[in-house]
Amino acid sequence: MIWTLCVALNYRNNKENKIKKCNFIYPTIDIQQRNYPCLYPLGAIPCVECTMARDDNAHVGLCIEHSNDIIMILIESAYDLYDLIIANSDNIPVALSDTIESLPLFNVAFNGYLLIHHLVLIDKLIWARRATLVKAWERNLSITKNKKRFYRRRYKKNNLISPPLDNMDTLSPLRRNYTHR
Repeated sequence: MIWTLCVALNYRNNKENKIKKCNFIYPTIDIQQRNYPCLYPLGAIPCVECTMARDDNAHVGLCIEHSNDIIMILIESAYDLYDLIIANSDNIPVALSDTIESLPLFNVAFNGYLLIHHLVLIDKLIWARRATLVKAWERNLSITKNKKRFYRRRYKKNNLISPPLDNMDTLSPLRRNYTHR
């Protein structure tokens, strides 16, 4: 009974993560900054990979650091389509590979349309590397999982007193108080 409950919870969490990643609602730094205003620095936080744009969900798929990965995914998908057609077809056209390469779907001059409509899978390549870099950035700011976990207990909405400073927080920039709208 307990095992099936654990499997069901794991399955649910896995599906939730996939839905969030595909719909670009995964908690990027701007969302974390909104949800934990006393933990994250003030102002626009740049992307942890390219440091050229504000880190938000819209930027994740369009970051220049991901363009090579997306092109690689498109090329692999074109090869997979070619292999699938050859495996399931009796009459193989002579110019099949040229036809596939000329399709706008596999155009390596990437446009965001493919990413937005979930035709480029970003789970394994982009989100895994990105999550590692964000965790390292948070570790540098001494933002831990426990600080996020107990954030609501520590900083109540009606608490007008600024948050207590830890030894590590004295070097960080001033924090703002968050008022829920």
